[in-house]
Amino acid sequence: MRTSNMRTSDERAANMRTVNPVTLVCATALLSAAGASHGQIIDNDAVMDMTGMEIRCVGTVFSCNFFDQSRDSFADPLPIGQPNGIVPADGYRYTIAGTVQSSGLLGNFVMDGDSFAGLLELFDPGQSVLLAGYTRNISGGLPSAKNTMFGQRFDGEFFGLSLGINLEVSVSDQGAGRFEIRNIDIPLGSLVGSIEVDQGAVTIETWTPSAPVETEWRMNGDLSPAFGASSLRYMDEPVFGDILRFDGTNDLPDASIPKGITQAQSSFATTTSLGIAGPGGNEDTVYVTSPARNLSDPNNVDWYRGLGLSLYPNNRPDFPGGFLGQWSMVMDVYVPAAAWNADTNGGYVLSLIQDNHNNEDEGELYLRNPAFGGGGHIGYDTEPVNYLSSGLFGPDRWMRIAFVSDLMQSGAGDVYVDGQYIGTTNSDWVFDLTDSTDPRYADGEAVDPGDWAAWGQHPSPWAQSSNDAAMKGTFSLFADGLFGRSESVYIANVLFTDTLLGAPEIMGFGGSDAAGIRVSAPVCVGDIADDFGTLGADGMVSFGDFLALLGLIGPCPATPECPGDIADDFGTLGNDGMVSFGDFLALLGLIGPCP
Repeated sequence: MRTSNMRTSDERAANMRTVNPVTLVCATALLSAAGASHGQIIDNDAVMDMTGMEIRCVGTVFSCNFFDQSRDSFADPLPIGQPNGIVPADGYRYTIAGTVQSSGLLGNFVMDGDSFAGLLELFDPGQSVLLAGYTRNISGGLPSAKNTMFGQRFDGEFFGLSLGINLEVSVSDQGAGRFEIRNIDIPLGSLVGSIEVDQGAVTIETWTPSAPVETEWRMNGDLSPAFGASSLRYMDEPVFGDILRFDGTNDLPDASIPKGITQAQSSFATTTSLGIAGPGGNEDTVYVTSPARNLSDPNNVDWYRGLGLSLYPNNRPDFPGGFLGQWSMVMDVYVPAAAWNADTNGGYVLSLIQDNHNNEDEGELYLRNPAFGGGGHIGYDTEPVNYLSSGLFGPDRWMRIAFVSDLMQSGAGDVYVDGQYIGTTNSDWVFDLTDSTDPRYADGEAVDPGDWAAWGQHPSPWAQSSNDAAMKGTFSLFADGLFGRSESVYIANVLFTDTLLGAPEIMGFGGSDAAGIRVSAPVCVGDIADDFGTLGADGMVSFGDFLALLGLIGPCPATPECPGDIADDFGTLGNDGMVSFGDFLALLGLIGPCP
């Protein structure tokens, strides 16, 4: 488990500030001048040589140490002999790639010439996706001596050996890229042998971040979104195929596991029919969640896995990479007293988030009962002793719970209730491998178009390629595939976005409201029509919007609104009273899902 990193409100505010373009320009000039004076090239990338980095226990069988390893683009650059660094930017992309050699016991499993990615897959399957990633530089510029772009603890089993290791990519305030292998934990001392990188590089590049994709669900009778491109589905819908059962080694489709149970055990109801006040005091239609157990056989662990909701971020190809390390979730939640007081394996009342793509493990963000630990409390991927306590958690009340997960830069997750900051817990990433315009399995095999259509263009949690590779494009809500620890609660609104919501914005959301979280959808410039050119926003800026513009060329009518007038004659965003070629130019830069 990662240790929580508690931060003060001042530190949090600093970490949420907006990048000032003037500051970036000045910082770039200073870094360039500093680099030139030391013979360093400071530009849009930093590359460091991994060659020679080694995991080896120094000492005897009974007493030895694994020493931390690091590389620096000033001291260990590629090309060799040319120190290099990177300018401040709004976003960064990193890649870690190389091949290894091995000796000792490890040499029986890791062949010389195996890739660094293959090594990581052997000891922690699915994790090699993290060796290339994208970071929004929320903190702004390069203000600190060490500005983390990615950090992850890997813990797993390697042919019976328990291994643990930290990988971290960062940039200094001088622009030097840095890669670290730290906190190595491997049993058997020197007998285990060694793994050495015989060639490889870590590259950090500037990246212009895509517009955040934000989706809100109002739960007004179904799971369709009020706005946004992401989707929510019942995880065990029959169209997704047979639910997988883990047999200790592999995921196997099991036709005997019942399907359609999540929808059967959940419902949509008015707050009046439930006998409760609506969020904000106004009547509302809400979603009554299914417990994370099949109530016809609640002790059957094999039946836990299919229960819950599946969330598909649907932000590719605009946001590249295979995972999201910075994301935010806001929910309006009401826990009835019966659920709050249910004794579910230590007072675990609700699993709000299970970040696995197909619910193969226990929940991550849990809300727990105050009778089991002294105070309503919440925690993400940590032991109950580290949970955050607050009197704002409790039964028979509406709670607007916000969780901001920043694995990439702070390695922490901030929790808010009704706009009030509660504290910091752990964070993690979620898979983001599925591009709706070209859906593929994790091994690159294309999804059959008929399957994609049958699934409703939502990745099936259970489908596998011909090589048994999963889709890995979703994560789970109200699910606990290991213990079934999540009770039936009421959900009024859910908001998800693939970036970090700032503290002022979350505080501005306030408490639960029947009208929604972001009461009006964010403006999406350029989204004026559907895919066929019919006027009306559809959550995407696409060729259909170009078709609509063709019929609008000319002066705007004498009305307050002028669809298509989004830019001046030069393509600069802003109304100018005309629909012209400049509006087409502006649309070219807006193609993709609405924020």
